[in-house]
Amino acid sequence: MSGPGLRVRPLARDLDLVFMQFYCDTAGARTPLPRPSIDTGMGLERIAAVMQGKLSNYDTDLLRPLVDRVATLSGKPYGGADSEDDVSMRVIADHARATTFLIGDGVTRPTSGGVMSCAGSCAGPCATAAGSDSTSRSSTSRSIGSPR
Repeated sequence: MSGPGLRVRPLARDLDLVFMQFYCDTAGARTPLPRPSIDTGMGLERIAAVMQGKLSNYDTDLLRPLVDRVATLSGKPYGGADSEDDVSMRVIADHARATTFLIGDGVTRPTSGGVMSCAGSCAGPCATAAGSDSTSRSSTSRSIGSPR
């Protein structure tokens, strides 16, 4: 659908279907979930982009302030294209967003040269297994940076 001044974001592009079928323990063994499910991948940023009529998650009111701040600090303009500078600004904004979630999830920096620790739902050995679209995250604690 299109028309003068109307930009429609194709919804199919926003869906990232994940079929959760198995629980993966720390040893990599898979057992069927009691209630398999489907995750659409339609997270907060994607919903915001659709609701705000933006073609990019980075143009929403959630991420654009971060991109604009990076542009100001770098002294380079953000054009929203695929130039090396624009991509770098989006990567920095995404890392800032991810860091916020890490802090909220309780990931802390080591006080004396150790690895960062994470209690709760850290990606386990199944997160990198082939066919990860049919796996579930491990719910055991592990350290970030430890061998999978």
